[in-house]
Amino acid sequence: PRWGPGARANQQHNSSAANIRIGVLRFDRRCRVGEHGIPCKLLFGGGERCTVNCKTDTELAHWARVRVLPSDTAGDAPRGELVELLGPVGDHSVELLALQYHFRIKPCRYPPPSSWMLSEPGSMSRRNLTSVDVFSVDNQGTRDIDDALSFQFEGLEREESCSCIVGIHVADVASRVPCESALLAWARSRVASAYNHGVCGEGGSSVPMLPPQLAHDELSLSQGESRNAVTLWLQVTGTSIISRSHERT
Repeated sequence: PRWGPGARANQQHNSSAANIRIGVLRFDRRCRVGEHGIPCKLLFGGGERCTVNCKTDTELAHWARVRVLPSDTAGDAPRGELVELLGPVGDHSVELLALQYHFRIKPCRYPPPSSWMLSEPGSMSRRNLTSVDVFSVDNQGTRDIDDALSFQFEGLEREESCSCIVGIHVADVASRVPCESALLAWARSRVASAYNHGVCGEGGSSVPMLPPQLAHDELSLSQGESRNAVTLWLQVTGTSIISRSHERT
């Protein structure tokens, strides 16, 4: 999708990024080629290797982003250019980052806010459900809470005729991101959010499909906040669904 004058520059960046590979640099002095030539084994490369010039003073193997350079002469050992040293092998956060780079999850460059074409949040009529107890089933650190549940029981004194109204509440993304938005087109091309557990820090290690200022804020069903949702109601008696309906809430 295109979202303005920056589209061509972004395409050029993607073309350049396609030449960048993830690999493990072996800094052990017994493996070096010359004084600063560090052998690099490329991730998922079927044994493919190159030599990277690097002066980092360490003996530990490190994950790195490298740009494999074209060889001038057939048969020459391929050489690589160091783009970024990610960190030591065996560090969970570093290895996760290496995989995110390899599978193009990172870097994630969202379209600029000027192209989002967001709708006004109060432009649709809604039913107020702030008096209903609603809960989500998520990890403690989850920030993009996109759905939640509620249960309202009726006739509990008569077990044989007791019924339950189940509410399935889904964050109403369409109330802010219209179909014609360039942001929606970009999200469709990305397909999904990437949830990666186990790395602390600002924003954790997950990469939401929509920009964090939307996915982690007004489009997240956060506790104690009024949020727009689409609610599916199911009236259940015994093992049967008696009725169903949906509305904006």
